[in-house]
Amino acid sequence: MCRTLILIGGAFLASGYTTGALERHLAGAALAAILVAGGFAFMHSTLQTWATEVLPEPRATVVSFFAGSVFAGSGVATAAAAPLAEAGSFGPLFALAALSAIPLGLVGSAARLSYDRPSR
Repeated sequence: MCRTLILIGGAFLASGYTTGALERHLAGAALAAILVAGGFAFMHSTLQTWATEVLPEPRATVVSFFAGSVFAGSGVATAAAAPLAEAGSFGPLFALAALSAIPLGLVGSAARLSYDRPSR
């Protein structure tokens, strides 16, 4: 079930960012915001819960690394996206975000599937 939630989150993110890339009206922006928020709700909470299950003993350290990774990734993404945003090229910016959401959902789901399989 958790891998399905990660896939759904990735699909919502990709759909939301695609809508953001294509729509230039208030209704499209609202739909994009709802889809992206849903994607984060499904994916982030599932990944965060998984992070606490993988190694229960050093839970605080695992959660700290998870949070640090989220913040570091956000910082790197912001720095990489700044030139496009500064130029007002929001369509390509959202398209790149949509393209990055697809492998994120697929790799996260595959990793969870491999974690859930019993070791032989």
